[in-house]
Amino acid sequence: MKRIQPSGAQYRRKKRRREAEVNVLRGSLDAWVKKLYVAKNQLGDENHESVTVVQDDVSIPVNTHLDIVRGNQSHNSIPGDADDFDEVSANAEANAVILNDDAEGNNYDGNFIELFCDHDLGRLRKPISTHLVKFLVQQGPEKFQHNEGPFAKREGRSLSKHWFETLSSNGECFQRKWLIYSPCKQAAFCFVCFLFSKCESSFCNEKGFRSWRKLNPRIYKHEKSPGHRNAKREYLDFEARLEKLRVIDYELQRHISSEKKKWRLIVERIGDVVYLLSRQNIAFRSHRNEGVSKLVNENAYENNSGNFLEIIELLADYDVVLFEHLQNARKKPNKVDYLSNKSQNKIINLIAGIIKKKISSKVKKAKYYTLMLDSTPDISRENQIAEILRYVHISENKDVEIKEVFLGFFQVSEKNAASLVETGIEKLNDDGIDINDCRGQAYDNAAVMSGVRTGVRKRILEINPEAQFVNCENHSLNLACVHVAEVHPTVEVLKSKVEKTVKKHCETRWSSYYNAVEVIHENFHEIIYCLEYFEDDKFSSETKSDACLLRHSLQQFTFVSLLKFWCPVLSSVQRVTKRLQDPKIDLIQASDDLDGLNRIIDLKSEDIIKNADRSASEYCEEWNVPLTRVRQRKMMPGESVKDCGLSAIEEMQRIMNEIANRLKTELSERSGRVSRLAEKFSFLLKLDSIDVKNIEHLKTLKRQCEIFSNYFETDVISSSLYEEIVDCITLFRSGNRNFPKNAKDFLASLVGLGCDVFPTLCIGYRLLLTIGYSIASCERSFSKLKQKKTYLRSSMSNQRLSSLCLISIEEIFLTSEVKEAVVQTFVDSKVAIGHRNK
Repeated sequence: MKRIQPSGAQYRRKKRRREAEVNVLRGSLDAWVKKLYVAKNQLGDENHESVTVVQDDVSIPVNTHLDIVRGNQSHNSIPGDADDFDEVSANAEANAVILNDDAEGNNYDGNFIELFCDHDLGRLRKPISTHLVKFLVQQGPEKFQHNEGPFAKREGRSLSKHWFETLSSNGECFQRKWLIYSPCKQAAFCFVCFLFSKCESSFCNEKGFRSWRKLNPRIYKHEKSPGHRNAKREYLDFEARLEKLRVIDYELQRHISSEKKKWRLIVERIGDVVYLLSRQNIAFRSHRNEGVSKLVNENAYENNSGNFLEIIELLADYDVVLFEHLQNARKKPNKVDYLSNKSQNKIINLIAGIIKKKISSKVKKAKYYTLMLDSTPDISRENQIAEILRYVHISENKDVEIKEVFLGFFQVSEKNAASLVETGIEKLNDDGIDINDCRGQAYDNAAVMSGVRTGVRKRILEINPEAQFVNCENHSLNLACVHVAEVHPTVEVLKSKVEKTVKKHCETRWSSYYNAVEVIHENFHEIIYCLEYFEDDKFSSETKSDACLLRHSLQQFTFVSLLKFWCPVLSSVQRVTKRLQDPKIDLIQASDDLDGLNRIIDLKSEDIIKNADRSASEYCEEWNVPLTRVRQRKMMPGESVKDCGLSAIEEMQRIMNEIANRLKTELSERSGRVSRLAEKFSFLLKLDSIDVKNIEHLKTLKRQCEIFSNYFETDVISSSLYEEIVDCITLFRSGNRNFPKNAKDFLASLVGLGCDVFPTLCIGYRLLLTIGYSIASCERSFSKLKQKKTYLRSSMSNQRLSSLCLISIEEIFLTSEVKEAVVQTFVDSKVAIGHRNK
């Protein structure tokens, strides 16, 4: 017998359905009245009445903050490279929808950002707001179909792309535009029913249809059901109204469009001023916060408003847009004008954020990178840590470039390795960069950075064993010279006199030794004449005494000998130091330069010592300087110092030989890590010497490939690398091609053939070019830091400082596309929030 009364489960299901409908409608009247009031205020017309269009029993309330009309694509699209700005556009659109929903009083917890980025309808949760429905209809179902797969399998079956097509009675093929697939839910949905229908079909609810074995009857039944037909009719009516711009808030849309145009012109001009001051390292504000008050009160010209507002006011004298904007700011001082310090920070951070996203996208595209960190105290005694990434960029034209990019400054609570690693990895994660793709580390020789037990390099190696560490070779060369200068106390005479010459030396400056010594060496006679001039009676006794003491100290055989010795030695070191500061060279070239410096010191040290003795002797003979040797002093009472009775020339030869030997030892020890790591890559640049018909050569090559793959297990397979090298050698020799001499040219040749021809070999060269050897780029960023944060700007926040330095250092990324993205995002956010924030 058929049941007349509903069962308990059926009754509870109906009850839940009624409660859900009540919850959807709860507060709708209050929200509608509130939006009507806001719409009237925004339009500035007290007699304006908002119209509610009712069609097919579907009432759509006024949308006071809608900013997603897609009739004109230029309103929401960002010109330029789509790959670089898809995420920015998606975030702006999602934020606009979320702001509209919040203004309406709805709390939708669907993942809007992923919806716009992935075009996955399964990320939405019902009920769907009117604003979002309108945006989805304007987008159309094609963007959300995912009809090319891949499709998830269930019970041995899966959806296929053939289900997105249907055959008519005459055999013609048509697309099922209403059918979409959600990768995150791994289910099928009906686009029109999901938006406009309240039926209980699996194609309409949040879970979607997943029973692939029942597709054959269910999909045909659904598209012929009355609920689907009604939803399709509502969808077509809604789409037609949008195309004709007959939406409910047409007048408000027109008002918002005009507001966008006006604020777009204003923000473009304000943004250009921000770009100028950021690039030129000029302060924005004066020492007092009186800039806005001056613009409000046009008679208050006695106060300085700061560079930013003064430039704005100067441009307003020649620009109608800024002139009208300042007039409105004076008439309505409490209204938004985007001239305050908060607006400056917002624009600066927005520019830096977009530039950083563009840099991050290029680093992620390159995959491999080297992490370089260095720290310095700023004017406020706060420790600022510079973050630099080195990667290989392959352009669309197949040009290969080595890039070192600046990501910003950050601070740590404690200057220890654990805090540095934790904060550094957190910053990388915020930028969307994976620490597991790091293939190199480059730091200075400080224990907290380079420590083998608890240093930063050890902690990162524990996280990523393939992040090869290379200490900064510029620091190593500098430290080698510092330690060699401490070999004998006599050498300190040179250092002490250098400090009183035209240029002082600094132990942390890589070129300061050569610059200081080179000035004295080239102008030694002029310096002596100058000191003799200051010994004249017309100067004070203190001046005469200092000049006399300094002249007698300089006119010594010891000082002159060391000056003649150090000048050619430091000249060779200076050339290598300058060479290592170039980010365009690779690890093997840096190792070759250091080995060459070692050979130069080894081969030329005897000649340099002889020339130094001869020049010093000739000078002493010319100026009547005695060659007597200065005896060593007793260190303690009663302690005698043995003296072997060497002459002054023999003693200086002993000292200079000791310095030369110590310098060679220091260079060998400090460049050993680079040499050992470069040796692992060296076989990649010796392919022209390999005979593919020689068994011994092939065995050696195979062994080298195995050693190389052990260092980079996740990136390189030794067998694939070996086969590709053999094929590459054969190809180059059969085509009579010349083997490139460096890794960059070799990679460019392989990329020209196609990255898929020798993929593993390309990875090998990319790794070679990626590994860094110097943190000179970090030192360059410190120069910008000192220009930005000065004594008069010592209270600047760290976020503003980092953003300004990023804009200034990476101004190459400040293209017209980035400026357009900044203006578009800023204007969209202003209109979306309804002018509520200043």
